[in-house]
Amino acid sequence: MEVDAGGDFEPDMPDPGAAVYLLRHFWAAGPTFGEQMLTNGELRDYQENAGIRLTPWECETLRRLSSAYLSESHKAREADCAPPFTDSTDAQRLHQAELNRKMDTFLD
Repeated sequence: MEVDAGGDFEPDMPDPGAAVYLLRHFWAAGPTFGEQMLTNGELRDYQENAGIRLTPWECETLRRLSSAYLSESHKAREADCAPPFTDSTDAQRLHQAELNRKMDTFLD
């Protein structure tokens, strides 16, 4: 996890292993289409433009990732939204970093 002086937070991410290629397609194709999840048509166009062929399972996985991404982005608009990694040590470290930042601001 990294927290810079500006308060930006980047949680530790698990190694995607062999699925890293799907994440590359996910970010190249989307992750969303505006306020909607990726459609089959958009994935078809992405494949045609990129000159690749994804399996039906890969396309469905990308659509599920898009749906989850969109859902979390909508939840994140709420002021009291907990981070999606609340059960991890990242949440505890983020909380501690936020307390440290507030204390530093208070003491300045």
